[in-house]
Order: sequence, then structure tokens, then C-alpha cells
Amino acid sequence: TSSMSLYSNCLTRLIFEQKDPRDKQRLFKLNMLAHKFFRSCLQKAPAVVCDYISSRGLDAEVLDYFGVGYAPDGRDTLVSFLRAHKVPDDLMVAGGLAKRGQSGELYDAFRARLVFPVFLDTRRICAFGGRIIPPLVDPAKINQIPKYLNSPETPIYQKSKVLYALPQALSAVRAEGELYLVEGYMDVAGLWKAGVRNAVATCGTAVTESHVKRLARLIGLDADPGTMSAFGAREIAAGSGLLSPVEPGPWLWMRV
Repeated sequence: TSSMSLYSNCLTRLIFEQKDPRDKQRLFKLNMLAHKFFRSCLQKAPAVVCDYISSRGLDAEVLDYFGVGYAPDGRDTLVSFLRAHKVPDDLMVAGGLAKRGQSGELYDAFRARLVFPVFLDTRRICAFGGRIIPPLVDPAKINQIPKYLNSPETPIYQKSKVLYALPQALSAVRAEGELYLVEGYMDVAGLWKAGVRNAVATCGTAVTESHVKRLARLIGLDADPGTMSAFGAREIAAGSGLLSPVEPGPWLWMRV
């Protein structure tokens, strides 16, 4: 399936009752609704955003496959949308989609960014990652804003255990018995466009033991101490620039 139906099951209207904001199902529903908003905003994005997307080599097929969206630069555009759908303020904050200002007012966590949904599986979004769109930002402030912004950890998202694009790459990883582990969302999208479908990325964190164990299982390796030690050494070497762009073997590092 061209887009793996990763976001086609989003409900048109979701009812959020007043319950514990840590409830996992409510957080998944919240993320699906937010994703619908980000995708809709991308479809009517201003020319400056479309030009930036083109400059990064992201075509419509890539955007659709990974469900990429756009967060406008308004202060509370998403907050207003979610309130219109009866989403409680506390749930928006608990899900990492909104923050509170000093006077208690809510504002959007993701603004002026391309937004990449992080799928836990082929149906559920557990988090988002946002890449700043420089033309939308005051040049005097661009260095004060993080280039990438990731959702905070929540009951449905622990970044030490999650790999971006793993649901999309899973069939290719299993078929080929190897994978590319890269640094970010844009790297995965770029490789996918180039025909490399077995690439995943960490979500703003170093590779953890949980990541290694999960990847080892996927490609049929035992995650024993020897594997862990070898992988850790390769990670350190990659970070120091000691590895060639692609190292042969089941663990493939590509710096793009």
C-alpha cells in the first residue's frame, strides 16, 4: 500500500470525556486528531512553505507516505482547533501538543515547522517531531530556536524505545535482513526517496540498549553482550567520524 494506511483511519470527530489525561487511548486519539490538523494545514500551506519543502527534495509521494504535516506559525492555531473538538486543555498539555505560558494561557508546542508523526505501529501515532521552517522565522531569532523539536515523553511515548519509521521500514528490514540507522526524520525521508526503504532513525536521543535489542530481533541476531558491545563500539566510532559512510554488515550506518 502506498501509504500503508497509516493515517487513513483518523476519525472525523472524537469525543473526549473528562478522564485522567494519562489514559493511553485518549492520547492516541488526540494524536490522530492533531495529525489530521497538521495534514490539512499542509494542503493549504503558503507558497513559502511549499518552496522550502521543494528545496529539501520532499515530493508529494514522500510527504504522503510518511504522513508529513505542517504546523502554522500562529500562537494557538492547533489549540483552537482542538478546543473546537472538545479536547480538554490538560490533555493537550499531557500529550505534549500545547504548553502553558506564565499567565496560564495555552499555546501551540509546534509552530512554523514541518511535522513528522512517529508511528508506534501501522495505526497509532505516539509522538511528533518538528523541523523548523527557516523562512517563517525572524532571522534575528533563528539561532535561539531548536532546529528539531520532539514530543516530550508521555505514557505512550518513551523515546529510548521508539524508532522513527520502523513500521514503514519493517517489511523491507525483514526481507533484506539489514537496516540503515540514521540521525533524523529528514534522513529517513531522503533515503526512502532514493529507494532505500529499510531506514529508521532515533527520535532525538542516542541509541539505547532497548533500541539495539529490538533491532537485533528484527534482523535475526541475538542481543547478547557481545552484540551489544560491538554495536556500542560502532556507535562511538560513528560519532567520532571513524567509520566509512556505510559499514558492511547487518548494522549499517549512513551519514547523510
